[in-house]
Amino acid sequence: MDLGEASFLAFSACNFLRLGSYVPQIVCVARDRHGASCLSITSWSIFLLANSATAAHAAVNLGDGYLAAINGVNAGCCLAIVAVTAWKRAALNRASRLQSPPRLPRPLLRRLWPQATAA
Repeated sequence: MDLGEASFLAFSACNFLRLGSYVPQIVCVARDRHGASCLSITSWSIFLLANSATAAHAAVNLGDGYLAAINGVNAGCCLAIVAVTAWKRAALNRASRLQSPPRLPRPLLRRLWPQATAA
């Protein structure tokens, strides 16, 4: 096996493992009940953009369909993580707005319910 074949094998193996590593992340975010607060949407959006740009570069400039496909799938997985995280955070925000009614400013509250603020 020459150096080119070895690097292609390493690239393929690492990307196969990387594709498998997205699944637990997506499942973890989907199950999270706290809006996936430990996950950075900014970082995953950058990963999404980087994989998309690499896929486009591979397809348009290099004519390498294999590299384009791998990075396209990686971009799709990053998009899934960003989308599920955004959905979970929006759902958490909706739920928190429903559970805690808006608070009236203190001066207005005193005028409307003076007995409530007497204590």
